[in-house]
Amino acid sequence: MHPAETDKKPEEKNKKNEALDDFTFVLDSVDLRQYVPYHDTRIDFSRLEKEIPEKIRQMRLLASGNMTNIYDFTLRKARIFYVQAKFMEDYEEDDLPWNEEVRLYAPSYQDLSNKQLRGYFTWRSRIRKGEYEKNADAFAYIYIFELLNGIGVQSPEESIEKLLEFEKKYAGETAHSMLMQRFIRQWIFEFAVVNGMEKERLLCYADPEDLKRDHVITVLKEPEKYENREIFEAMCAVAGKKYFSSSVVKKLGKEGMDYFAGAWKFAADHALLNGRNLFDKCFGTFGKRSFYPLNGTLYYPKNQERSADHALNECRIFSYDPDSESWYLASYRKTVAGTEAFSEFMRCADRLLRVYLKTGRELQEKQDEKWAVPLINSFIEADRLAKEEAKKVKVSIDFSNLNKIRSDAVKTCDSLLTEEEKTETADEVLTEKTEIPHEENLQKSPEIPLDATQLEILKALLDGRSVAGIIAKHHGMPEICADSINEAFFDEVGDNVVECDGKEIVLVEDYREEVAHLIGSLKQQILDKSTLF
Repeated sequence: MHPAETDKKPEEKNKKNEALDDFTFVLDSVDLRQYVPYHDTRIDFSRLEKEIPEKIRQMRLLASGNMTNIYDFTLRKARIFYVQAKFMEDYEEDDLPWNEEVRLYAPSYQDLSNKQLRGYFTWRSRIRKGEYEKNADAFAYIYIFELLNGIGVQSPEESIEKLLEFEKKYAGETAHSMLMQRFIRQWIFEFAVVNGMEKERLLCYADPEDLKRDHVITVLKEPEKYENREIFEAMCAVAGKKYFSSSVVKKLGKEGMDYFAGAWKFAADHALLNGRNLFDKCFGTFGKRSFYPLNGTLYYPKNQERSADHALNECRIFSYDPDSESWYLASYRKTVAGTEAFSEFMRCADRLLRVYLKTGRELQEKQDEKWAVPLINSFIEADRLAKEEAKKVKVSIDFSNLNKIRSDAVKTCDSLLTEEEKTETADEVLTEKTEIPHEENLQKSPEIPLDATQLEILKALLDGRSVAGIIAKHHGMPEICADSINEAFFDEVGDNVVECDGKEIVLVEDYREEVAHLIGSLKQQILDKSTLF
């Protein structure tokens, strides 16, 4: 309360309250007679019902049939779709186009509104006539699901033909449908598997990349059945194509590939690591796991009583168990791409073979590849012993036969010569001198095909000077000059001695002394070609 009000007498307060009582608040009056009273009105749906074809209305009712006993939601949805699809299999009486997108995952008839549903059947009728008009992706997937369930076709083979045609003429037309293309190809293969088609068809529909990986595993599993080139290519498919550029392969060519292949064959045959062989360590064991064919579709399995195995190849075998109503895939546990143990083995082989064969720069040892060292060293030792044994050439000569042959030859020769020729021949034998080559003539200096410009560039690089001016003076290109120098030194060094970034050429420091030594040993040759030294 304000301090001034505390000083007022009670009489004054009462007068103020009486003054407030004189105010009267009056609300605006409203004439309710001008409003019409509300009455319940029946909404007439007859017009809307007439817009829905009777066939579609009956199809809708099928969803509430005897499906409640299927507790798996996905299977129940697939069952409803299949029953409705069979009911609408020949329906082509609608003509109400739909031109808007419908965003649904694994769409079914029940997911579409009546207008969208009529739009779908209108679009499907045109597709069946060969008119592949682009429309909502949901429509395309429903059509694919129909074909997978045998709707509108007479056999599984015809289903695949229709799917391939749709993939080519519809899904393959735009980049937006590339994902749909991949799904169709995957589902075609799995559809062929669940329908028990022969191996030839399975191989036609299988993913080419899967077949390549399976072949790689097959080669490495039984390398003794394949050529060394194929084994080496399989090794590179797992560990990387960079090993085609290994100094072992670059310098020795096919022989280098033979060494890599030999190392794998030897180790795979002899190694036993913690009770497992080398192949199992790298790729795991061959075992069975659950397989879910046509996952993501509304495929409804029908009459699957087969139990035979469907072998795509030795690395991929499909089977169906009717008791558990389940599919299984037998394969190797680990994938081919980036198998760590195999990559470690390959790098260890590259490192130790470079040292053994003296092919180029040595690689640094890594901790994670030490387990493979004894395997590679055992192969190298076996190869060394084999080479030493091969040098011990054993020749068996029957000297009695040799003497007889020599005697017969002398008699034949004497009978053909005249007395004068015999005398001349004897004189020549007495006066003939045998020239013994000097030791220095047997030693060959390294021959490196370098021209004056290349020699000038190398001397500048050894002196630490830029070579851009030299190249420009001779109207050359840095990349070409670098390539020609590396090619000239390849036989002696087995690696690139210079590098080029497009503008400048630099000397690889690891080969500085070797390049200087080789050029020094060719001093006389260089003096004949240039006045640089």
